[in-house]
Amino acid sequence: MDLRLRGGGGHILKVETSTCSFNVIGSPGSTFSSIKYSIYSETSYHPDQQVLWYKERKMEDQECLFASDFTLQLTLRPSMPLKIEVQLLDGAIRPLSVKSFDTIASIKSKVQSAKGVSIKQHACFSVSHYDTTLFSNNIENNSRLTLLVISPGWMCVFILCPGGLARPFKVRPNDTITTLKFLIERELNVTAKQQLLTIAGNTLDEAKHLSDYTLKDNSIIKLEISKVRFIQLHCQLRNGKVLTLHLDDSQTVNDLKQMISEMESIPPDHQLIIFEGAILTDTKRLSECRLTDHSQVYLLGRASGIVNYKCVVHTPSGRREVIDVGFSNTIGGILEKLERDHQLSLSQEEFRMDIQKY
Repeated sequence: MDLRLRGGGGHILKVETSTCSFNVIGSPGSTFSSIKYSIYSETSYHPDQQVLWYKERKMEDQECLFASDFTLQLTLRPSMPLKIEVQLLDGAIRPLSVKSFDTIASIKSKVQSAKGVSIKQHACFSVSHYDTTLFSNNIENNSRLTLLVISPGWMCVFILCPGGLARPFKVRPNDTITTLKFLIERELNVTAKQQLLTIAGNTLDEAKHLSDYTLKDNSIIKLEISKVRFIQLHCQLRNGKVLTLHLDDSQTVNDLKQMISEMESIPPDHQLIIFEGAILTDTKRLSECRLTDHSQVYLLGRASGIVNYKCVVHTPSGRREVIDVGFSNTIGGILEKLERDHQLSLSQEEFRMDIQKY
């Protein structure tokens, strides 16, 4: 069995169960939740039922792949038979035989298929999401599910994922496509910039509303996932230390600074990232900066408490003041420091400033 993770190329990872083994494709930065949904699209094992292990350590859904070419172990939580009750809109109680990893959507389908039961289109159960299971909603033997009526302002659309899995989303007609992409990112761990949403081959514009496309309850929207190119960057600090960072090339320079801040406790506004002799702009994507796999960048600036420069300020009256500054200081910040610490109030046109490196 060969299971392939949609959304871009990457490394082949081996997954072993007690009865078989198979491959998935992933890259450093892919979440284990994404791998679980890839397995779900090819098998009957819901992500809630799956437990992934690496070297006897349980991997959490939000964790990312940190390497390639390693083997994962897959175990399955047991699916237990349950007897539950469903309270219909008219108050009638119907018993139902289910399993712990049945989805809420499948429960509604079972009730609808029962003889003599009619469920209104806008009826739903009093739980969070239809694609979740009884297990994840802590529904046990002899529990009762209650049908409610969704407000007419809401509707359900289905996102058709690669592999044929359809996921329901509760939205409003006046929601934008951007809002829908945010919901998809939160539920499926696919970033908004990777998502391409289409209806009948037409791409949905992020700025438009769902109502602009005359979407109705139970409409189906196709999701395509663009390829993400993961790159490994090397960042050399002032002390000679080299950091290795894994990002995708659609992330920004500011994202890179945030990663460095988490690793080295250097605030982002104290960082200057240099590549090929140029200072990289915070808002630019790494691909726009021509950064590729194994590119090396340099971090300049100052760590907290270390001053790199002294600033000599000459006023028109002949007064001379010297203050310590670093890369992160702005002209406005220097003026505030002069006014606060040296009782000197100046406009930027009234003084000459010399910067001298220590």
